[in-house]
Amino acid sequence: IDIPKMNFTPDLEQIPHWLTLKKICKAQAVLDLLICGQEFETYHRYAPAIQEEYEGQEARIGFDFEEEDGPSLHLFFTEKGCIIVPSVCENFQTVSADFEKRIPKEFQAFYRKNYHEQDIPFVIYAQENKPWELIWQFETEQEIFTLKHLSTDPEFYKDWATIFFGEETEYLNDEASLETIEKLYKGEVLTEKMVYSIVSNVQDWLFLEEEFNHMPYRFDF
Repeated sequence: IDIPKMNFTPDLEQIPHWLTLKKICKAQAVLDLLICGQEFETYHRYAPAIQEEYEGQEARIGFDFEEEDGPSLHLFFTEKGCIIVPSVCENFQTVSADFEKRIPKEFQAFYRKNYHEQDIPFVIYAQENKPWELIWQFETEQEIFTLKHLSTDPEFYKDWATIFFGEETEYLNDEASLETIEKLYKGEVLTEKMVYSIVSNVQDWLFLEEEFNHMPYRFDF
């Protein structure tokens, strides 16, 4: 007997308020840069949007080419809210015709520029102090693991980093400090002491300064 596969439904309850999420995305990008920014493309990225069509900040989690990791995420933050867009998924169904029109106005330019008429299963958005909302374009069976990264729990990042960077880098401290991760999640100024509580070696402080200035993330070293 064929057991029908269940469609994936994102758990909106698990996603923190978008202003908190913005700090977390930025902190995760800071942490990735500390651990491996010199050597690899980082898994978590955060930067001001440099587009004519829209203004805000963009965060990315995951790589589009990591098939086994499932879809990556692209987040766009404005002054008033955030939209979360997973990458393209296989679609065997008819697409909801008015999908793009249902996306709130302030995210439309971002969506059109990056994802117009692509097979994006859904978007999640929040505005002001309203709860997260979900708009489907089509149902998907593909689980989107990257959504788990949208967590306020510093332990999630530490566990993920230990596995992800494990063999790849000698820089991540075995005892990487949860306290430091938590401080970064709150947006606290990054100090040299905090850096060395995550990594045991920094190759190029100037590189980090440039990256953090661009983000921008406040540091004092």
